[in-house]
Amino acid sequence: MTEDQLAAEVVDLLGARPQLRWHRCKDSRWCRGPKGWPDLAIVGRRLILRELKGEETRTRRYQASYGEALLAAGVSWAVWRPADLESGRIEAELNELC
Repeated sequence: MTEDQLAAEVVDLLGARPQLRWHRCKDSRWCRGPKGWPDLAIVGRRLILRELKGEETRTRRYQASYGEALLAAGVSWAVWRPADLESGRIEAELNELC
């Protein structure tokens, strides 16, 4: 599964949860600020930020730097991969927000 396919699956899961608000930065060239901002910002009972990656795709240094800074600030940041979709992790995390 590619990153775009994973993104489509996650967007479908989000669409089934109208109580959640989310924003996807599909193309980082159009996002303002330094490179590395996570792909998804999801708001429910709390805010989570998620980077979407294919199974073999590495997190880039600037993405990891953003992640470290967000975690240090107390924000929930993580990387979601296709295996997380298959294991039910993504759906479980979204359910916790509802």
